[in-house]
Amino acid sequence: MTVVLSESRVAGSRFVVQRNPRAARRDVVVLAPDASADEFADAVRTLLTVRQREGDVPASKQTLRIRPNQASTRQRPAYPWAARVLADLRRSDRVEIEGVGRARAIQIWLPSQARKVGRKKG
Repeated sequence: MTVVLSESRVAGSRFVVQRNPRAARRDVVVLAPDASADEFADAVRTLLTVRQREGDVPASKQTLRIRPNQASTRQRPAYPWAARVLADLRRSDRVEIEGVGRARAIQIWLPSQARKVGRKKG
């Protein structure tokens, strides 16, 4: 997954998740430059949920936007590593990201969300 800081791509949204099966970076999470660790964690949870439902590799190009009024009312703590990843992201170099343009970006690993079929015991 690629995490990107870009003001222009998230206008009016808390974050944007872009999925493209044909892109070098299949999953891109776009955050505003002032995003909090909680917002980043919500973006990661959103992507993990979509991956669980639709697969780790997207079948088609998708863009998901979460607006402030769509925020979950349930408080969930940020991942313990979210603040460190954001700090690394804010110090990263600007690179060209398809569908975003030139922006600060880093790659992070997320576990596979493919459903595992259990074997019957007996």
